[in-house]
Amino acid sequence: SGERILIATGVYTDPDITIDGQLLTVDKTVSLEGGYTTSDWATADPVANPTVLDAEGLGQVLYADTAGITVTVSGLTMQRGSGYSVDVRNARLVMTASAIVSSTGNCFVPPASESGFPYRIQPGEVLAAKHLGQGLHRGR
Repeated sequence: SGERILIATGVYTDPDITIDGQLLTVDKTVSLEGGYTTSDWATADPVANPTVLDAEGLGQVLYADTAGITVTVSGLTMQRGSGYSVDVRNARLVMTASAIVSSTGNCFVPPASESGFPYRIQPGEVLAAKHLGQGLHRGR
């Protein structure tokens, strides 16, 4: 059912983002969980221990395009992405206690079925419960 990756409080960047265009690329089912400290890996507290994935305006924060995988994000702030800051296609995205902030581009959330127009989520908007678990993807 996938790996769990526990992430301690801090701001995470990547000096190579200008080469790859993504801060984090996921190609298998995984759970990314923030809010931990290096002295306590048993209890997550994302409010007391903020964990930030920061693309610094240089690319996408999170990218996944592998059919059938689930990317679970919990206790993370994903910020300063450009273009489609969270780009999850052909996969499922589940977000809890997380935020996408200060991004220059949109995120697209398709409806439950592939017919119809996708929900368009503008920077600064909050993902409503109806959007969760339906995947964010690049509109093409």
